Amino acid sequence: MKPLHNASATQAGFHFQDVAAIYFFISAIQDLDKVTPEGEEDFVLSFKDGSKSFYQAKEVQNAYSPISSKRFKETLRTLLDDLNNNEKVKEIGLVTNSYYPVCNTDLTSTFTPTYMKKLYASLSPKLQETIQEKLEDVDPNTDITKLTNFSITKLAYEGDDPDSKLYQLNKKAAEVLGRAKINDSHHRQIIDEWNSIFKEADEDPKKAISTREFTAHTEAIVLDYFNFNEFFNLFRINPSNQTYIQEQYSQYLRSLALDIPIHGHITMDFNEYQQNHLKDQYTNLLINFVNKEAIKERDELGLKKRSEDLDIAKLIIWIVVINNTILKHIEEAFGLED
Repeated sequence: MKPLHNASATQAGFHFQDVAAIYFFISAIQDLDKVTPEGEEDFVLSFKDGSKSFYQAKEVQNAYSPISSKRFKETLRTLLDDLNNNEKVKEIGLVTNSYYPVCNTDLTSTFTPTYMKKLYASLSPKLQETIQEKLEDVDPNTDITKLTNFSITKLAYEGDDPDSKLYQLNKKAAEVLGRAKINDSHHRQIIDEWNSIFKEADEDPKKAISTREFTAHTEAIVLDYFNFNEFFNLFRINPSNQTYIQEQYSQYLRSLALDIPIHGHITMDFNEYQQNHLKDQYTNLLINFVNKEAIKERDELGLKKRSEDLDIAKLIIWIVVINNTILKHIEEAFGLED
């Protein structure tokens, strides 16, 4: 089957900022409203309760190299500005792939695991002292209590192939997608899709990615796994229409996945139809509903009033109905069950 996802973003590779933003976003997705990539190294998590967390993603080319004193001070300056200029700040944080995030290269400064997060209060006295010295250089008048919500996160991003660099992200994604009961075989393509939408957001500093939009992109990938022959046989599709359907369906399926009202209408209509036809054999019920709903939703999907386009409408509605359970699992896992 032709994949729904455009692989160009995957071929272009991942950036550490996007890896960090995706990792933090999916880790807290049930509590989040949106994520906003800002500039080349910043991203902001906005929570449902109105609070925000601000992060600076600092990549080093060699993970055993420390973050320079200059970059660390720039990070502190930016994060303190975020803290001072916003209300309800949950956390300000540095995210890096360096084993030595606080400039030093002695063993007491090492963040060795592939993932490690520490709040300022949990750091060793020596690291706290180093940070205080940097803070005084940035602004001698800054109260040290401003660092109460300051965190440092080591997120592994090293190696010479994608599997190595994305090891920690893949691990977290498997955990989150596992809760959504999404088949393992879909995970890589979903992660590629996430990377794609974050790359697009990087190009527009005002672009935020809502939890709803993020979920819809995930669902779009899942919806694109089906068997054409099963559909063609079930709905007795004219062979002359089959190639046209295979070539054209993708754009309309994506539009539906991202259009929550239409998506919701189909699900609600099917549930109501089932309740009104409880005595019907399921296959007949499914066929009758799809044939009826296709006529109703064809215009909403942007399709023309031709038999070929009506068949595309049938395909898309059938896909949504047969995936209704997995879509519910995804929305529950992503905090959208309400």
